[in-house]
Amino acid sequence: REIDVIVNASQAVEAFGLTIIEAMATGAIAVVPDQGGPGEIIEHNKNGLQYRTNHLPGLIAAIEWIDQNRDQCVVLQKTAIESAKQYSAELTVRSLEAIYR
Repeated sequence: REIDVIVNASQAVEAFGLTIIEAMATGAIAVVPDQGGPGEIIEHNKNGLQYRTNHLPGLIAAIEWIDQNRDQCVVLQKTAIESAKQYSAELTVRSLEAIYR
């Protein structure tokens, strides 16, 4: 693993967060705004952390929480890896095939 944390500090609402999913698949903890695609992918304190969109103190608090709670981060990392699997190419293809049958 090359990174431990990925931070999405976008001020614009994003439709989907492919980079978030890719990082989660490696066990990185995602810190994302609570709106848009990343906010739907991440369940706060389950598979990553959310902060209120455009709220810098919330973003800082989330990053500080990671630094101060290393033991709990291990659980987030494991859950992130499992959560990312639902976005695999194989499962996506199967879902699309089921729609068109």
